[in-house]
Amino acid sequence: MLKISFGKRPQPKEFGFKPRYYDPDKEDLKKRLERYKKSGDDAIYNDAEQIKERIKFGIHRKLYGGNTDVKKQEVRKSNLRLLYIIAVLLLVTYAILQSDKIANLIEIFQNN
Repeated sequence: MLKISFGKRPQPKEFGFKPRYYDPDKEDLKKRLERYKKSGDDAIYNDAEQIKERIKFGIHRKLYGGNTDVKKQEVRKSNLRLLYIIAVLLLVTYAILQSDKIANLIEIFQNN
């Protein structure tokens, strides 16, 4: 197949995005300073907003902070907790299956 074109094909335009420096500590300091500057008639609303911000900040700091060791420890704790739950459930299941009450219950249902 012969392709004939007259002129140049249009070239894609360059994306001229220049990233800015983002300092999360500076942003956090700015939010805390604004929180203390606010006061007035909307005390209840401000309190609710402050509580929301405090919860967000705590979750963000704990999970997504720069310290990856904290996240690893939380994952490790979660995995151990899951293993403990599975072990306990297996032991309870084994105890139930080994008891005579289950065999008696099965016999009752079979006789009826």
